[in-house]
Formats: sequence, structure tokens, C-alpha cells
Amino acid sequence: MSEQTQDSSDKRIHRRFPITQRCWCESTNVTMYITIMNISRGGVFLKTAIPLPVGQKAKIMWKMADDQEVEAEAEVVWSCQGGSPGPQGGFIMPGMGLKFIRFTRGCDSLEHFFKSLVTS
Repeated sequence: MSEQTQDSSDKRIHRRFPITQRCWCESTNVTMYITIMNISRGGVFLKTAIPLPVGQKAKIMWKMADDQEVEAEAEVVWSCQGGSPGPQGGFIMPGMGLKFIRFTRGCDSLEHFFKSLVTS
């Protein structure tokens, strides 16, 4: 099922959903316990003052509301250390956008989560 975004300037193909969920993000020589601010079938935005560089691979792990663990391999596709002006004024929250590469655990639970949001 494809979910096109409404904004034609937005290159995302999947609808984003705002959530506030703590997660572990592991990469080369660093492990962070940070917050997922929004999620889609394609990736996540993680709020952090010290984002990983673009192109860096990471493993993200978190628990869904049903206590199922989700684990995904991902790649940083953009990052912002904060204070940067946004495209429509204001400032961009510090953090990084990661694209999912593959799920190693919990894919079914995450898919159930997306279906429940779309139908509600």
C-alpha cells in the first residue's frame, strides 16, 4: 500500500505519523537513547543534539505499545544540529532522518501500528 504525502515539494512517499517514543540508536562507537518524533513506513526522525553524519548506518531498537520489540537497520539521510532556519521560517529541531534499510525484528507489529493509524 503506497501512501503519498500531500505536499508536492516533499519527496517522501510514505505518510509520517507523529509519535514520541524512546529508542536505542547504535552506530559505530556510539549508542544513544533518544526520542523518535515521527515515523513512516520508510523511516524515522530522531531528536538528538548530536546527530550522526549523513550516510552513517545505524541500528534502531524500540518497543511498541503492545510490548513487541522492533529492530531495524537504517541509514542517516539528513541531519541537523539545530538552530538552522526551516524552509518556511522558524527553526529546525535538532536531529536526524533515517531511512529504513531492513527490519530484523518486529516488522509485523509495526505494520499493525500503521494500519491502526490509517483506519482510525
